[in-house]
Amino acid sequence: QSSPCVVILFATRQTNTIKDELHGYLTPNQIDNLIALFSGLGKREFTFNDLSRCAYQFQPALNVEPALALRLLFECSAIGTLETIEGKTFFTVKYRNRNAVLDLGKKLILHRGMWKGLNLN
Repeated sequence: QSSPCVVILFATRQTNTIKDELHGYLTPNQIDNLIALFSGLGKREFTFNDLSRCAYQFQPALNVEPALALRLLFECSAIGTLETIEGKTFFTVKYRNRNAVLDLGKKLILHRGMWKGLNLN
């Protein structure tokens, strides 16, 4: 069992690592808004449509296409896809399979460190 301080430190590091990886693709303001969007979404498992609806209503405006943002997050393993086949759940994340391609038609899931960093259940 990890202490709460270790979990918070891991979550903060994970969120900062994701932010660092997005630099060069997005502006610092776009990155902060994207992280805030996920916080506003309020869940760790979501669909592309869930995120798109939230982005449409998000203030300030996200200023990046949701599909592009998700592709970038997938490439840096901040999100993955999940699907259930015959009662078994399968996760696809880039760090496990370098050839993985994001399928926006599947359910999406945030990296565990991001859950903790955004206080999502």
